[in-house]
Amino acid sequence: MADVRKQILAQITALRAKIDPVVLARVQKVAEQANFAPPAAPRPAAAPVGTIPYDKQAARETVSLFLARANDGGRFRAKLLEALKVPPKR
Repeated sequence: MADVRKQILAQITALRAKIDPVVLARVQKVAEQANFAPPAAPRPAAAPVGTIPYDKQAARETVSLFLARANDGGRFRAKLLEALKVPPKR
């Protein structure tokens, strides 16, 4: 692993030697001033074990598009809505 790292560093050094020093200095200055990293987004809470997290809005849009294109007179939509009914909590 260290050998590979040394090879890569040697390649970078060789490439830098080919670049005009004035251009390299300008690029380094611009890179230091620019904020290339996107702002850190808060990490979502971990999903309970055994569940698959998903984007509810995207899922809703996908299902809506699918149902809008179904040519069965609404039978599949009725079956889906019936299957999605959750029994009341006791």
